[in-house]
Amino acid sequence: MAASASDEQVHKVPLTVLVDKERNRVLFAEAGKNFVDVLFSFLTLPLGTIARLIAKESNMQPVRFGSLSSLYQSVADLDEQHLSTPTCKEMLLHPRNSMEAYCQPLKLNIDDTQPIQYFICEDRDCYRKGMGESCLSTFRNQKCDCGKLLNKVMSPEKLTTENGFVKETAKFIISDDLKVMPNVFGANVVDLLKLSLFSKTPLTDLILKKKQFIDHFNDSMLVFGEEPPDEGRQMVVRAQSLKDKLAKLQCAPQFELSNQLLPIGATPLRRYHCHSKRVGSKFICTLITCPKFSNDLNNINKIRNVGLKFVDPKFPIGESSSPGGFARGPSMYMVTDDLVVTPLSFISVISYLNRSGVPLVDLEERVISIGLKECLSILKASLTSKSALTNALNQFTRTIKEEK
Repeated sequence: MAASASDEQVHKVPLTVLVDKERNRVLFAEAGKNFVDVLFSFLTLPLGTIARLIAKESNMQPVRFGSLSSLYQSVADLDEQHLSTPTCKEMLLHPRNSMEAYCQPLKLNIDDTQPIQYFICEDRDCYRKGMGESCLSTFRNQKCDCGKLLNKVMSPEKLTTENGFVKETAKFIISDDLKVMPNVFGANVVDLLKLSLFSKTPLTDLILKKKQFIDHFNDSMLVFGEEPPDEGRQMVVRAQSLKDKLAKLQCAPQFELSNQLLPIGATPLRRYHCHSKRVGSKFICTLITCPKFSNDLNNINKIRNVGLKFVDPKFPIGESSSPGGFARGPSMYMVTDDLVVTPLSFISVISYLNRSGVPLVDLEERVISIGLKECLSILKASLTSKSALTNALNQFTRTIKEEK
C-alpha cells in the first residue's frame, strides 16, 4: 500500500542530480536501487491507476491524462446498473497491479490500491465438509455456490513478496528523459560533470568510453577504470525472468476479457486449498497451495483439505452464462470524442449536440468495424489527445471534398 502522508517524511530516498543552472534543467542523476525501483514500478501501473493518481494534489497541480482521465471519470459517474456486476466498478477504478508483490515492499510505493485479499464463504461448513470444491474470491461480497457471501478473510500460508526490481548494490545513471543506464563503470556525477564540459554526449562518452573530446582537453584529466566483465553488465536486474515480466507485462488475474481485442494476457491464478485442522473443539483454517495430510491415524479425521475455485467477479450472480465483460449487455452506450461513456438515449444525444454546438444538418452517420489496429490507434490517441476518436479513426471519418 502507498505510504501515508505521515510516512512521507520518513520514506525518502537519496538522489544526486547535476543541474544546468543557466538553462534551469536537470542534466542527469545518479541513483541507487530505491529510486530506480520506483521508476520501474511506473511501468507496472494500470492505466486506471495512473488516471486516478495524477488527478491528486502533489508538488504539482492535478493533470489530465489525454482522454483517459475523461474515460476514468465517466466510469466513476456511471450507475452500477449498467455494469455486469457492482464489483466491475471497483475493478475499473482501482485495478490490481499484476506486479503487486514487487511493488508493495518499495520504500516509495505511490500506488494506493489496497493489497489483494482472499475471501471464502462465511458459512464454515461450506469449506470444512470436504465435499467437492468450495468458492474463493479476491473481492468481497461475491456469492458462494451455497448462496451465502464470500466475506471471511483468509491469508495464504506463505504470502511471498519480492525485494523490488533491481539488485541492492546496483548503481544507475538517469537522464532527464528517464533513460536508466547501469553505472557499471563506477563513475559518479562528478565524472559526468567533467564530461559535460567538453562533450555534447556525456552519457554516451561515459558508458561507451569514448575518449575523443575537443582538442584543448587533456586526456590525463580523466581516469577511466578497467572495463567490467560481461557479468558486471548483468548486475542490475535481479533475474532474467523478472526482466521479461517488465518487458511483457500482463494484467492482473480475472481482469482479462473473453473477447479482448488487445493482445494482453493475464497472470494465472494460483490453485489454493482450504486446510482445516481440528484442535480441540475448534477448526483452524489456512489457505495452502499444496494439500497437507497426516500420517497419524488418530488425526486423519481431524484434517480436511478442500479444493477452492475462484469466483469470476465479472459474472452476474444468478446467471448461467455471461460474456465476461465489464459493461452490461445488450445495452448501447454513447462514447464522445474524449472517451466519455454514458448510456445511450435520445435525450442524452440531443443534449450533447446542443452543448457541442453542432447543427443536425451537419451530422452524418458512418459505420466502422473496430479491429486490433483500430483499437491500438484509439489507445495511442487516448494517451496524448482529448480527441481520441477523431485522431484514431481519421482515415474512416475524414471527408474528401469533391473537386469542382
